[in-house]
Amino acid sequence: MKIKSALHIHVKGDPVDKIPYDFKELIDHAHKSNFKAIAITCHNYISPISKAKKYAEKKGISIISGTEIEIQNKHIVALNPSKEILKIKSFEALRKYKLSHKKVFIIAPHPYFPALNCLHGKLEKHIDIFDAIEFNYFYTKTINFNKKALRIAKKIQQAYNWNFGLSHVENTLLHIFGNRNSRRTKTQRKKLFQKHQIKRHTNNNATVICV
Repeated sequence: MKIKSALHIHVKGDPVDKIPYDFKELIDHAHKSNFKAIAITCHNYISPISKAKKYAEKKGISIISGTEIEIQNKHIVALNPSKEILKIKSFEALRKYKLSHKKVFIIAPHPYFPALNCLHGKLEKHIDIFDAIEFNYFYTKTINFNKKALRIAKKIQQAYNWNFGLSHVENTLLHIFGNRNSRRTKTQRKKLFQKHQIKRHTNNNATVICV
């Protein structure tokens, strides 16, 4: 079963980006586009989602709580976070946070785009923290800053024999892989994938993750 999802979205009220649409307009558009799951990930802020969830349920859409935090001036997306994550200022603190917050799902957004707030080398240095790498939709045939993200995902798979998948969503693709150093058992990872409505499909030698 494939679930059309968008796991990195900002809405009106974002402390950093001036977004013109509110959650109702977002959900209405998502409904028209046949989305089934949406994560609201405003900058340094966890948007209250109770009203959004009620509104989205009527349209058959699941809302996931999230945020886009900044560590050492680098952007990181977190799904199912608690408010404590907003106080985190170092990668080591985020690593410790993950160990005690098993439901959180960490994504590396647009890691190799030409901006100072993108992760770049920090992604490889702290790869054990991340559950997914974003493949951003801002690219063309001749200019594509996602290529290195793809190479890194494949490198991680080969080095540690991790399964990773390509998740097809509107505007975003994610490479999702199991973290060797996250101290999660296979059962814990399975429950986490189920919690986030992530399905694993195996076709020949490829593992496809549908979120």
